[in-house]
Parts: sequence; C-alpha cells; structure tokens
Amino acid sequence: MPSAPSVPSPQDSKFVPSSLDRSDGTSPPLAEPHQSLKKLVRLGETAVGKGVFARRRLAADRILCEIEGEILDDYPDDPNYCMGLPSGKLLEPAAPLRFLNHSCDPNCELFYWEDEETNQQEDRLWLQTIRPIAAGEQLLIDYCWPAETAIPCRCGATTCRGWIVDPDEEHLLPAAVAGGAGA
Repeated sequence: MPSAPSVPSPQDSKFVPSSLDRSDGTSPPLAEPHQSLKKLVRLGETAVGKGVFARRRLAADRILCEIEGEILDDYPDDPNYCMGLPSGKLLEPAAPLRFLNHSCDPNCELFYWEDEETNQQEDRLWLQTIRPIAAGEQLLIDYCWPAETAIPCRCGATTCRGWIVDPDEEHLLPAAVAGGAGA
C-alpha cells in the first residue's frame, strides 16, 4: 500500500478558504494573540487514536493558528502526519495539531496564506474553523487524499464517503471499492 499522502495538496484550491474573500472587505477573526493554543484545544483519546478537542466554544471562520513543526525535504520513515507545502517541501506538524483527525464532514480546514503582492502561496499552513465548534467537540479536517492512496474511512459522519479520498477523485476509485462499505 502506498504511504499516506500529504494533506493538503498545494494545487488544491480548497485550501484557500473562501472566508478570507469576504465581500464586506473584513478579515476573519483571528485567535487573540495572548491566547495560546493550549487555552483553545487539548489532546484526547478517540476511536482511532489521539485527537484534538476544543476546550471552549470556537466561532465559525476563526483562524486558530499556524501549523508549526519541522520542515522536511523528503518523506520520513513514517509520513502519516506530513503535510505538503507549496514549495514541494513537507511539514511534519508538532503536537497537538499533528493529531487532527479526518472527517467527511469536517468542522475545520487547512489553508495556505497568500502573499497579497505576489498572489503566491507562502510555505505556511494555517488552521481555521468552518462552523461553530462546541466545547469538548473534536476538531476535524477532510484529508482529501488522492484516490490512489485512499483508505477505508471510519469517521462515522452521516455524509461519510466510506473512504478517505478527495471528493473530486471519488469517481476514480474502482467500482468494487467505491460501492463497498468502507466505514
């Protein structure tokens, strides 16, 4: 089986959040500078291992933080947590955000910041809420893996695709796989 792909793909326009393009010209709310990530989230156990949970209610369209970690030139022995950057390098995220789990119905998204002068994506990855998140609720993203690396999904969402796969590539799964129950 191929190794897990990076999340997200720099070529995927889904990772430039629409909420940054507000018609009223305002910016989305950022986490207050004095609020550390530890005040917003905690690690907890899930059915699939560790997960990231909200310590308090989080508003929709809120940029929580930059995903920090080690920048790598090549995939490590265990690439399960690696995320692709626009330059082709990889980000090995630090805890707690390395434990963001997948859902076919996510409440958060990852995005690359774009330089306003050059319109180029920076090699910086950010986490943003896409709907309100209740205290105690797990923060979830859609991994959107390419079809050739899809694995069965166990997210439990009512809209579960059965596979951790980019919705735009679901049709590329073999018919026997796409029609089977992966969840």
